[in-house]
Amino acid sequence: MDLRKSALVLLVCLFVLACSGEPSKPAALPFTAAKENLATLDYEAALKNLDKTIKAAPDEPDGKEAVVIRIALLTSMAQGSREMAQAYGVGVKQPAARNQSGAFTRMRSDYFGISRVRLMNAMEAVLAQRAKLSDAPMPLNIKFPDFSGAEHAALEKIRHGMAVQESDRYRAELETSRNHLARVMAALAGAGDDVHKGHAVFEKGAVQLDSRVYLLELTAAFYKLGEIFDAKALDDPRYLRTTFEVVQGNLDALDKLLAARPDKDLETRSKKLRADCEKALKKIT
Repeated sequence: MDLRKSALVLLVCLFVLACSGEPSKPAALPFTAAKENLATLDYEAALKNLDKTIKAAPDEPDGKEAVVIRIALLTSMAQGSREMAQAYGVGVKQPAARNQSGAFTRMRSDYFGISRVRLMNAMEAVLAQRAKLSDAPMPLNIKFPDFSGAEHAALEKIRHGMAVQESDRYRAELETSRNHLARVMAALAGAGDDVHKGHAVFEKGAVQLDSRVYLLELTAAFYKLGEIFDAKALDDPRYLRTTFEVVQGNLDALDKLLAARPDKDLETRSKKLRADCEKALKKIT
């Protein structure tokens, strides 16, 4: 009987301690894991953990930051896949690829398809986010991605029509996406295409992104990625039109932000991008 009473008292004490402690933060663990995934180039796992973070705390700081990181990562992975596809597109035309043209053609098609999925997911996320953007800075507390000034050797071999080991191909894909992620992060932080300047900005600590720069840089990246739907790539006018329509919608949202807080340089870039987009739209049959 005494043992039962002791056990009951222990359970009550544990319950009281649990109730009196700090409330759990369901987004904290997956968000920490996502940042660790990014450091090890485990981008698929990073996307999953970022999704968990957003679902667990969509209106909390961690959730909002996870949205930004996820969009940047998806955009970078789309760029990396596009570059891999282009490498196979060049390689398949080389004499060395004569006996493996089928494999090169499939890899080119697969990578363009992956790039399409990543781009669509990134644009969808921005569509959901852009109405919530305001003049308030967007905190981003993350380690700047490692960056290599030289591409992986496997890419050059592929362009020359040479077969590469699966491990080398996959590593080349990851490093290419990582380098694009560094460029995207630098641009979002206001460093333009200067990766070293972007790195210096992040080294100072938590970065405060300007929502106007953020939206413009992502929109410019989306417009450029629209190339994957051209006749020389996936040849899909429907997706190309969708991409340009997203670009126009983003620029409309950007105009509102610039009306509230003008910036001549950003306005000039926005107008040029809009003109380029409208011109490109007219060419779609």
